[in-house]
Amino acid sequence: MAEPDRLNVAVLGAGRWGKCLIGTVQRLDGFALKAVASSNAETRSLVPHDCMVTADWRAAVGNPDVSAVLIATPPALHLEMTRLALMCGKPVFLEKPMTMVPQEAQEILRLSGETGIPVIVDHIHLFSEAFQGLKAHLHHIGRIRVIRGEAGNKGPVRHDASVLWDWGPHDLAMILNITGLRPQAVQARRVKHEQTPDGMGEHIRVALHFGPEQADCAFDISNIRAEKRRHFSVEGEFGSLQYDDLAADKLVLQRHGQSATPLALPGVLSLDNALGAFRRTVQGLGGLDHEALLEQSAATVDILHECSQQLSTA
Repeated sequence: MAEPDRLNVAVLGAGRWGKCLIGTVQRLDGFALKAVASSNAETRSLVPHDCMVTADWRAAVGNPDVSAVLIATPPALHLEMTRLALMCGKPVFLEKPMTMVPQEAQEILRLSGETGIPVIVDHIHLFSEAFQGLKAHLHHIGRIRVIRGEAGNKGPVRHDASVLWDWGPHDLAMILNITGLRPQAVQARRVKHEQTPDGMGEHIRVALHFGPEQADCAFDISNIRAEKRRHFSVEGEFGSLQYDDLAADKLVLQRHGQSATPLALPGVLSLDNALGAFRRTVQGLGGLDHEALLEQSAATVDILHECSQQLSTA
């Protein structure tokens, strides 16, 4: 059976994450980088000689050699860029958060639904081998009782996104993906704030209430931690699964009364998995349920917006 054609892509934005996309699509066999939208003159040195580099992102989207668009820009541009890509018939791989405005997220959801063209938000931890392994082993721990997330670092303090919008989408996306539910209520609390050289840092705690007989879910995020932390745990009636992204054993199963068991993982990079799933979805090769995932992505925007409103009036 012949290999499917490579997916010709444009990358919009060449900041930190945009550079990751630029490097990854050149390394993976299933992609060809045809255009990059960037105003940085150094971008030319990062791409093939025949790749279009332009400061005009609309020109990159409209390039006839481009069949899909990867967006790695600030969230304020996501709706406009996604809308044009969908109008041009081109699927979109969109950096998180989907947007920071619920109405914009609903508009992207509507446009993707009406056109039938996939939009996949890069909630990167959903594509990590450890998280996928965690989901695959949930049957070992029985009914889920508690889900906890803890993530953060010493920085960054960003001016275009608070710690809530920078770190929060990860844990929230994982919780929504596991439960398959939307919380009935949410509570956000500022545990601590601290002035840093780059601005005000925060430690935020978010609790999600899914109703009677449902799991107790909460997560802590911070950009004023002494050291980096990325830990996610699911506790069930028979034991727990621990996902520690910084540990040598990233996924550990702990059944009640038994020794902890590290679970073997293939070792594929999360971004490789995410882009591979995007390509398979676009090319009809048994990829993702992109409609359900996009609904979850829109839900993360709604929930984080509600958290933001609570914190602004606290």
